[in-house]
Amino acid sequence: MNQNKIKNITDSIFNFFKDYKVGQGLFFNTIRFKAEEQYKNNRLQLSELYIVFNSLLGNGYLEISEESKQFVRLTQRGFDYLYGDEVLMPFVSLNDALYSKNRKQEEVYNELWNYIGKENDALFYVKGSVFYDTIKTYLITLPPNYGLYIESLKKQGKSTSRVSWYRELFLSLNTNDVTSFLDKLSDAINLEIQQGTPELEVITDISENAPVSSETPDKDLTLMSVASNVEKVPHVFISYAWEEKHDDWVLKLSNNLRAKGINCQIDKYQPYGTDLVKFMRDEIRNSDKGLVLLTPQYKKKAESGRGGASYEGSIMSHAIYNEQSTTKFIPLLREGLFELSCPDFISGRKGFDFTDDNLYENEFITLVKVLKGELVIDIPDLGK
Repeated sequence: MNQNKIKNITDSIFNFFKDYKVGQGLFFNTIRFKAEEQYKNNRLQLSELYIVFNSLLGNGYLEISEESKQFVRLTQRGFDYLYGDEVLMPFVSLNDALYSKNRKQEEVYNELWNYIGKENDALFYVKGSVFYDTIKTYLITLPPNYGLYIESLKKQGKSTSRVSWYRELFLSLNTNDVTSFLDKLSDAINLEIQQGTPELEVITDISENAPVSSETPDKDLTLMSVASNVEKVPHVFISYAWEEKHDDWVLKLSNNLRAKGINCQIDKYQPYGTDLVKFMRDEIRNSDKGLVLLTPQYKKKAESGRGGASYEGSIMSHAIYNEQSTTKFIPLLREGLFELSCPDFISGRKGFDFTDDNLYENEFITLVKVLKGELVIDIPDLGK
């Protein structure tokens, strides 16, 4: 763990809260805009700041206000740290950091390496034996211990650079195991943080910066798990602003999607007493697609820094920033014009026009195809 780097990032976050008392704070959008302006030319540094920020929330140094889910407050623990009486223990969640579910596995690995790879630079450095012991439970054909695995690589003339074999083993994970692995790796990192004695790894004949081989691994060393061919039920959530004139329409759309075999979730389905903030966060993270219902009121609320639409918007904005090529979030125009109803975080993305109820059926049929991953339009082959 790079304690100095984490402390520097933490201190830059707490600069937003200097001169504040316990319970005082500011809106998340204020923090986000200032951070993006400060790190606009360095995406990695901005991502590291978000990781530390989420860790501070998760560990009680900061908290989300119950009254306004977009308002971040300084806690007693954060106040004590700010004024020198609290030791920083920033437990980490790699799943929160990487939004792994809807990204390509190789993209997730490349970002993961930035966070755990280089010993003197990574935020949460993970030594080879810890990584190996964590991942081997998912890849049953691996040698029983780390030392034997390294020896097997040497005998086969393969690179023993961690950046190389970390990558090979991570890409060998079954897609369904990635989230579980990242959770267990987070546990291993957090255990070392808690113990306060992160060990330094000493391994000879291993180059930290050796180039990654582009060759296809030998068949016997490829440890790909076989994924089942069970048809996946699409998981979809709808982000919308509470507006009486559209509430029934949102429920109708969700019910219609469920009737077509799509697991659509909205807050109306949740029992009373549900933590809706957690529900929204989990749905954005775990769903395959997010439908964003655009109205002038949604745009106003999403950009106001207050309410559920704003909270959802900030999470989606972060996800889009981390993966700008994503097609996960789809705008559905319900009222007004796109430019007057669309918040900045999803502006310019291709979507559907549901403003005319007479055309609902046509748009709905196409939407179902998109959510199920079916072909919407035939693209002809290029002529010679």
